[in-house]
Amino acid sequence: MTDSDQNGASVLEAVCTAMIRLHKEQFGRGPTRARAYFNGADGLTCVLQEVLLPAERKLVELGDAERVREARIAFQAPPRTSSPRR
Repeated sequence: MTDSDQNGASVLEAVCTAMIRLHKEQFGRGPTRARAYFNGADGLTCVLQEVLLPAERKLVELGDAERVREARIAFQAPPRTSSPRR
């Protein structure tokens, strides 16, 4: 393994660690596994496994995956700013 390969591997490991930490902070538990990959010169993909909370897994089992998706999107939306009072 060359030095650049080792540097790339450490970058990918750092990305995985940061994604797990962020997910745990936001949802109360982290994924069981994370893998990161470089995609060309300017792309990176991080795949997280087992990320659903127990209640979310149950909703998916009951056929309500759309509700889980909507809730996750709502958590990712930027906070609404209120208009200044006049």
